[in-house]
Amino acid sequence: MSNRLHSTRIDELAADWIARVDREQLSPSETESLAAWLSEDPRHLGAYARAKAVFLHLDRATALGRNFDPHHFGSRTPGNVHATRRRFLMAAGGAMVAVAAGVSGVVILNDPVRHFTTRLGEVLRLSLEDGSAITLNSASAIKVEFQRAQRLVQLLRGEALFDVAKDVLRPFVVEVGSDRVVAVGTSFSVQHAVAGIVEVLVQEGSVEFAHGVNTGLEQSVRLAANSIALASEDQHIEVKPLQTIDVSRRLAWRDGMISFDGDTLAHAALQFARYSDTRIIIDDPAIAQRSVVGLYSAGNPEGFARAVAVSMDLRVERLGDAVHLKPALR
Repeated sequence: MSNRLHSTRIDELAADWIARVDREQLSPSETESLAAWLSEDPRHLGAYARAKAVFLHLDRATALGRNFDPHHFGSRTPGNVHATRRRFLMAAGGAMVAVAAGVSGVVILNDPVRHFTTRLGEVLRLSLEDGSAITLNSASAIKVEFQRAQRLVQLLRGEALFDVAKDVLRPFVVEVGSDRVVAVGTSFSVQHAVAGIVEVLVQEGSVEFAHGVNTGLEQSVRLAANSIALASEDQHIEVKPLQTIDVSRRLAWRDGMISFDGDTLAHAALQFARYSDTRIIIDDPAIAQRSVVGLYSAGNPEGFARAVAVSMDLRVERLGDAVHLKPALR
């Protein structure tokens, strides 16, 4: 099979999965099958993310024409709405990358100061006029200001990934309160996490990370690729090396996924809370400390809970906006 045909088949399978997720809640076995398919080839995850971006932003598809209504694309009968959406996804075909970029991204033009935010569960990719790109995680906000001497981004809340186009005359600066990250051309993420902790993850190249700027207690370190730094208001910068696979796992959110590798269920519940109003509640402290491994859809906490319940011999109770993980009944 040629590479082009193989890529088309991957896109078809990704569209099928997106349509199934939209049509109904996946069963635990289906959730495990999706996770297995996504993890077996990096192209699967990319195709799934592109298809999801198209689907989530159908109502924003102005690039297809001012009067285009994606919800009435093809058949207009209510019974065919899910098949209709799948046909729209597949109509993108080989151009899915361009369509996804058009409807889920924003091309920033000449305004000197711009603000961007994402809702809970939304991931947004922004294309900057200098060739750089910003991927904004769920419930995040930034302020972008390009100046003569620097390209400045203020991370107001949440997390963002920066893919920086090289420009030695204008460094790329990310500010989080009194912390500052400076790059020339690289790929890194910055998160303003809980308890005031700032986390800087470098995927490619290197950055300068200054903590406590203008406070009289400034510290600075140079971070290389495959490293992470954490700093809080009352602590020194802590730097840790990472394996390449760990970096990819930590950045799975850019494709709408959450990856766990031996993390506790308590930690997993906190991560899902970043993407959904549905909370995972673990009533038994011993269960909360069990470890979990796998790749899961960030917007499907209930599907995660049900998959975990099957693999760990637990049970799930849905009570209002919460999903409770409990010991199995004997």
